[in-house]
Amino acid sequence: MPDDLPRVGQVYRVQPWIFLDGDPKGGRPVVVVRPPRGAGDLMTVVERTSTRLDLRGIAHPADPLLGLDRDGRWVHRFTRTVAETLFRPPNVQLLGILGPPFLDDVIRMWEEW
Repeated sequence: MPDDLPRVGQVYRVQPWIFLDGDPKGGRPVVVVRPPRGAGDLMTVVERTSTRLDLRGIAHPADPLLGLDRDGRWVHRFTRTVAETLFRPPNVQLLGILGPPFLDDVIRMWEEW
C-alpha cells in the first residue's frame, strides 16, 4: 500500500460533507477501520461523538494528543464509507493514531455488530 494512503487506526478530523449525509457540524473525528486498497478505492471509518453518549459504541476519554478535548464515543451507527479521493487535505487532517485498547475495541465492534 502506498505510504500516502490512510491506514487502520489513523484518526482524522474530516469535513462531514464528504460523507454526503447532510451533517451540519464543521469537523468530525473519525478512525479508519478499513483502509483503501489503492488510490480511488472506498474506505470505511467510524465517527466519534462527544454529544451522543447514549448511542451504542466504544467509550473513549478525552485525548489531548489527538486534539479530542471531551470524552466521547466511537459509534457503530456512524460508520461511514467514503471514496479515498475525497479523503485528502483540505477535507481531512491527520490527528494521530488511536491506540489500544480502543482501536481493538472499535475494530471488533465494526466487524461483529
